[in-house]
Amino acid sequence: MKFRKPKIEDPIRIDFFLDSIKKIDWNGNDEVKSKNFLVLYNAIFSLVKTEIDYYYKKRKQRKLISKILKIGMFTFSSLGFIVPFIAAIKQAPWEVDASIGYFFFGLAIISFSLDKFTNTSNDYIRNVSTQYQLEKILVIFSVTFYEFLEKISSSSPHIDKKSEFKDFFKVINGFLETFYLIINKETETWILETRQALKKFEELLDKQKPA
Repeated sequence: MKFRKPKIEDPIRIDFFLDSIKKIDWNGNDEVKSKNFLVLYNAIFSLVKTEIDYYYKKRKQRKLISKILKIGMFTFSSLGFIVPFIAAIKQAPWEVDASIGYFFFGLAIISFSLDKFTNTSNDYIRNVSTQYQLEKILVIFSVTFYEFLEKISSSSPHIDKKSEFKDFFKVINGFLETFYLIINKETETWILETRQALKKFEELLDKQKPA
């Protein structure tokens, strides 16, 4: 039986993360602990990379939709202006109804409204920003991690490895805290913009109701 590949945003990614780290045994020697930190790092990297891939995917989708709607706005509004001029040409070998221009203007307004009410352009900008923020903290965390590995692999008697292990857990916790703060901020902005768009749409519908 062939199973469908889970979507990027599927919560099963948390299960993969937990499965990766639940077998780690922290009771070994320093060498074993170093390897365990590498396992933990790889699990965290995979988790964060999945979120980056998710925002990149959303970014491409929103960019495509936004581009289509903007092309629609430009094309339909242009036709709305051009059609009446064509209709006014007396010598034209064809007959054009000038009222068709209103139809194209209507399509241009619909394209514009869809872009505004669905927040397509804002979503695209927000997804780009979130993706870059996540990439930034992941790259910094990765450099910090390999600096940590280099330090604990040293044979210098001046390095308190037990203390280094303990301190790096704080680094990991700080990184994950920042990671989820970025995602929460993006989600809260999306909720706010969606509510505002729905409110504007409801107000527009109310204005269309007969008195």
